[in-house]
Amino acid sequence: FTDELPLYVDLPRFLVQNSYQNPTDSRNTVHSLTHNTPLDYFEWMKGNPEHYAAFNQWMAAIRMTKPGINAFPFEDKVPSLFETKSPEMPLFVDVGGGRGDMCRAFRAKHPDLPGRVILQDLQLAIADAPSVDGIEAMAHDFFHQQPIQGAKIYFLCHVLHDWPDAQAEAILRPLVEAMDKDSVILIDEKVLPDVGASSEAVGMDLLMMCTFAASERRERAWKDLLGKVGLKVEYSVRYNEEEGDVIMMVLPEK
Repeated sequence: FTDELPLYVDLPRFLVQNSYQNPTDSRNTVHSLTHNTPLDYFEWMKGNPEHYAAFNQWMAAIRMTKPGINAFPFEDKVPSLFETKSPEMPLFVDVGGGRGDMCRAFRAKHPDLPGRVILQDLQLAIADAPSVDGIEAMAHDFFHQQPIQGAKIYFLCHVLHDWPDAQAEAILRPLVEAMDKDSVILIDEKVLPDVGASSEAVGMDLLMMCTFAASERRERAWKDLLGKVGLKVEYSVRYNEEEGDVIMMVLPEK
């Protein structure tokens, strides 16, 4: 509440100052106005660790209630996952995965698969993640080169909606470069309809705008974003119709 509610108080002032245009700069947002900072939200949180801890806990609560990873047909769509024999093969890399809830869910769903399950996030988040057998924690900035090459799955859950398109492209490019012929990227996000979105989805869209100069994207926006980095949606499963939650499996365009 201390992070979110003041933004809505300052939203009218921000809109007046910016001629009622949608923000596109992550360093010029309602959040930056409210907190009088030239930093984007994640830069600002590095100097405000109590806010970062609260953010991580909030994200963990959201991810723990999301059944999407259990709805995805891994056996059918990523068969090479089950052909792996080497314990050194990277199976599942949760990029920007916070406290590791999706890694734990993946391990619980596939406890006997040999191979590595890797949680990646900034050091502040990794330091707050519980240690779990079978899950490696790795400090990594997803704007930099991906250190885990050729993983079966690169997983992004509620990451790209925190960033405008330019930064979202910069997050995806290192993953595209790291992919092997059997690799896939799974993106767990909302895909909003053109009209008739739920109040929950609209509320989240507004929060993304105020905090990050980002948005909950519609299908066309996802297609455009992915196309800019040479990706396309190969398959998707919508596991929460009312709120628009979807897991998209994306692959390089042929």
